[in-house]
Amino acid sequence: MKTLTQIIQDLERAGYREVFRAEPAGLVARNEGVAFPPEDVVIDETVRVETGSNPDGQTLVLAVSSKTTPVRGTYVVTYGPNMPAEDAKLLNRMQPATR
Repeated sequence: MKTLTQIIQDLERAGYREVFRAEPAGLVARNEGVAFPPEDVVIDETVRVETGSNPDGQTLVLAVSSKTTPVRGTYVVTYGPNMPAEDAKLLNRMQPATR
């Protein structure tokens, strides 16, 4: 099983170099300093990381890309009952990539 760091490094090598965080304006790209509405971001891949035997200690790593710009990056969130409300709201508004 890969660690969170290894998963992020793999995604960075695949071109997902930006780091996103949730804010009221949407997903904010740390390096670009731009806020993307969740409807303008596509989830390309989801990787679930379990940390230990605690079911509340789960993390999702999302490989996401902008629909309107070439920006691609990762968005890491707590998964399960401890997910912050802001993350849950944004995830509900995001769409998976169509293949």
